[in-house]
Amino acid sequence: MLRTCLIALLCLGSSVAESAVAGVTIRTVDGRRWSADAAGIDAGDTLRLTGGEPATVPLAEVVSIEFGAVGARAEGAWDVVLVDGSRLVGALAAADEDELALETTEFGVLRLPLDLVTSASRGTPVGAAGAGADPELDHVTRKSGDTLSGTVTSIGADGVRIDGDLGAVTLAVDDVERVVVAHVDAAPEFAKKRAVVVVGAGGSELRADLVGLDRSRVELAAMFAPAVTVGVEHLVALRLGSARAEYLSDLTPTDVVQTPYFGGGDDFLFPWQRDRSVTGGPLVAGGRTFTKGLGLHARTKLTYALDGGFTRLEAVVGVADEVLALDAKGSVEVRFLVDGTLRWTSPILRGGEAAVDVPAIALDGARELVVEVDFADRADAGDRAIIGDALLVKK
Repeated sequence: MLRTCLIALLCLGSSVAESAVAGVTIRTVDGRRWSADAAGIDAGDTLRLTGGEPATVPLAEVVSIEFGAVGARAEGAWDVVLVDGSRLVGALAAADEDELALETTEFGVLRLPLDLVTSASRGTPVGAAGAGADPELDHVTRKSGDTLSGTVTSIGADGVRIDGDLGAVTLAVDDVERVVVAHVDAAPEFAKKRAVVVVGAGGSELRADLVGLDRSRVELAAMFAPAVTVGVEHLVALRLGSARAEYLSDLTPTDVVQTPYFGGGDDFLFPWQRDRSVTGGPLVAGGRTFTKGLGLHARTKLTYALDGGFTRLEAVVGVADEVLALDAKGSVEVRFLVDGTLRWTSPILRGGEAAVDVPAIALDGARELVVEVDFADRADAGDRAIIGDALLVKK
C-alpha cells in the first residue's frame, strides 16, 4: 500500500565538506585499533587523523569509528524497524496521518512515513505478523494477544489507529504490544556514496550515507530525510562496513545446538542473540562495550558455513558485565574450530574479569567455522558469554 506523508525531522543541518571529530578510536581492516584526538574526512574519501598514527587512512580500509559507550535504554522505549534494516529506539510522540512519530535520544523527534516502517514493538524488534496472517494487511497485536488486521494510519503517543473490518479503531499505546506494517510495493531506492551504520547512545542503529564530520556533529543523509545531524555526544560508533570485512553476527548459522546444564534442549532459557546479550541488553564485558557481536549462554554451539573467501577471524571474548548484579558471576570457556580442527580455546572466563582479545585465527579459505561456549567450573549459573567485535576479514 502506498501512503504519502510530509517528512519532518527536528534535527537537520547542512553538510560539511571537510571537518573533524574529537576523541575517537579507529579500527581498520588490517586488525589495527588506535585512538586519535580528532578525525575528519576529505573529498578524496580519506580519513584524516590528528594526534594519531598514521595521519591518513583510506575510508575503504576503515571498519569503524568509535565514540563512546552505549547508554541506558529508556524505560518504555519502542523499537521501530525500517525497510532498509534501520532500527530506531525511542518514545512514541504525537503523530499525524500516515506516519509514525518517535522521539529518539540521538535524532530528536522523527516523523517517519508508514511506507518506510516494517514494524514497531516494545523491546525486541519483530518481523512478520505470524503464520496465517494476510501479508497484504497491517496487523496490530494487543497485550491480551488479540490481533486486529487492516490498514494502520498512524502510530504515536495518541494511540495506534487502524482501519479494518470493525471500522476505524484507535487503540491506546499502553494496550498495544506490536505493530507489523505490510509492504506489497518495493522499497524506495536510496543510493549511498559512503554507506554507514550510525550506532546511537539510545540504542538506535540508522543506515545512512555519511556526508561529513566535525568536532561536535556528524552529517548524514537518510532514506527518510536528505539532511540529518547528530551530536557526537549521542554517538557510540560509525560502522563503515569495509568491503573486505564482514561481522560474524550478520551471518546466519547453519546449525545451532543449545544444551542447558540440567535438562534437554527444550529447557534452554537463554537463546543466543545477535548484537545483544542473551537477556537483550548491550554487549558489555570487562567494562568494554561492543556494538557488534554475539550473546551466548553455556552450553551453545553455532556452526557457520563460510565461502572460502576469508583469511582470518578477529574477536574479543568475555562474560557479560550484567552478571555482576547476580550472586553467580558465571564461568565459561570459549572455543573456535575451523574445518573441524580446534584453533583456539580461551582460559576460564569469569564475570567481572577483563575481556580477552582472541589472537587472529587464520581461516585460509576455510569452509566451516564453529563457535562453542561451554560450562567451566560452576555449573551454568550466570554463564552469559559475549563474543564481541567478531570480524571475518576477506582476501
